[in-house]
Amino acid sequence: MSKAGSIPAYLSNDYDMLMENIESYSDPLAPDSLETYVKGLLRQLESEPAFITDMPDQLALSLLNIVKIDSKKLNLADIDSEPEWDVVRSSVSVHGKYRGLVAELSESVEQQLKIAILLLHLYHTPAQIDDESIEDAPIDNDDESYDDAPYDSDEDTNDY
Repeated sequence: MSKAGSIPAYLSNDYDMLMENIESYSDPLAPDSLETYVKGLLRQLESEPAFITDMPDQLALSLLNIVKIDSKKLNLADIDSEPEWDVVRSSVSVHGKYRGLVAELSESVEQQLKIAILLLHLYHTPAQIDDESIEDAPIDNDDESYDDAPYDSDEDTNDY
């Protein structure tokens, strides 16, 4: 994963904070530090979703292993100007175990959830993107916990 090339201004500060957190917990002497931190954030988010209200970078970290983003689809959206939630939501798949949590977040902190998803999208997007790399980007569909259908809080058919 590399730092994306161009970060839209409305995401810049949160993206910098996300990268600082990831870098600070990526320690070769303690290789499980980031994973342990992310699991702790997720446990805290599950017990108290409101704690993350003003921290989209922390929300992004807590969602790191429970959402999949169809970057190929999201790359077609103009994220230089902030897209609507429906545009972002249609590019997200959520692990079945966490669908309720993400649906709750969608209801209570939709804006922060959207920003967190966009941050993860940028985190997973190579610095240089061309049409061929978008078309050839691998999508890991082998994990049966995930479903190809995009996240939709109004439907229960996207369970993983």
